[in-house]
Amino acid sequence: MIASYKNDMAKGPGFGLLEIKEVPFNGDCVFNLARASDHAYLGTDGWGTVRSDLTPLAQSRKNGLLLLYLSPSMVARLDAQENYRIFLKPADGSGTAVSARLQMENILYAPEGCTGSLTEAAMPEPSAQEQIVPPQPEPEPVQSEAAPSPSPIPPVDPLSMNNEPASSKFPWIWLVAGLLLLALVCTAVWWFCLRKTPAEPPIENTAAISEETSAEPDNAPASTVEEQDVSQETPAEQKNSAVADQPLQEKKEETPQAAPHSINASEPSPAPVPEKQENTPPPSVQYRVNEFLRSPERTPQKAAALGNSIQASTPEEQDALYRLYYYAAENGDTSLLLPYAACHDPSKPQWGSIEKDAVYAMQIYNKASGPEAEAAKEALRAWVKREAENGNKKALAWQPKLR
Repeated sequence: MIASYKNDMAKGPGFGLLEIKEVPFNGDCVFNLARASDHAYLGTDGWGTVRSDLTPLAQSRKNGLLLLYLSPSMVARLDAQENYRIFLKPADGSGTAVSARLQMENILYAPEGCTGSLTEAAMPEPSAQEQIVPPQPEPEPVQSEAAPSPSPIPPVDPLSMNNEPASSKFPWIWLVAGLLLLALVCTAVWWFCLRKTPAEPPIENTAAISEETSAEPDNAPASTVEEQDVSQETPAEQKNSAVADQPLQEKKEETPQAAPHSINASEPSPAPVPEKQENTPPPSVQYRVNEFLRSPERTPQKAAALGNSIQASTPEEQDALYRLYYYAAENGDTSLLLPYAACHDPSKPQWGSIEKDAVYAMQIYNKASGPEAEAAKEALRAWVKREAENGNKKALAWQPKLR
């Protein structure tokens, strides 16, 4: 069975039409609509957890198709970005319900606020007689003869601060001006005469210093007066002066030169500061599934690969992983049919908030192939038979429908 949604353009915006192929029974039908994101069912009051039978506005059959006409209130609760599954069964309850994935298109909703301001009539313009109104003369003010005439008030200067005459303010103005001038003169005297300027550092004559250090004391040239004095000395005096100068030269040669201060050797290098490592937590399973289903590049094969790589431990994570199973299985990928059917298999442990349905699980098992699928079907039939013998009402309803 194949179901698809289309906009009913013959009736106008907001009306919908469900076209269903290969319906296995005749006559009027009722249906249930389930949403894959939260497994809720559509009812008369919106989406909820209770499955309720919905009746279309009208239904007909044409060219092997079952046509179900939907009302605007029902279409308004649909979303083209969601995945839906329709459960169809006879209205009299005689047959078995069948299900199919509902293929959605762009939904055209009913417009809101289209009546009111656009249908109001324009206000009529006033006539020419109503526009021309002759002016009425204003009544003349009545002057009281008994009221006494006010006494004349002398004009007051708005810039004056008090009632003192202007001549009394001149001594204060001159006093303030004199004080300001005195302060200005004192400041100038201090600035130019009494203020101490910082002494400039002496400029060293590098050329003279280099010449003095390079010249030797024994070979330094003397002035003309000193040369005359030396030439007039006797050989004995010259010998005594040479002996007196010799210890001084030996002391200068023995004086060691100070080693230059090494900054790198005395000061230790600063230790490197370790960088802070930020430990960001990995994204949650719900976030990864939501981002994948919103991506325009999603495919059933990528959904299967992502579903195999995720380990779900909480009910919320299991619900998110079920969405991947549903998307991959309903779009042609068969690698996740077994875990997808196990979510609905009542013989398996509970998976999140997924409702157990043995008939629906058997339909999924029938699509799979291999010894594991056959073993799962046999285990499901055995569990239903055992529970039906113990008086389980759901098992009693499932047992005749399992094939």
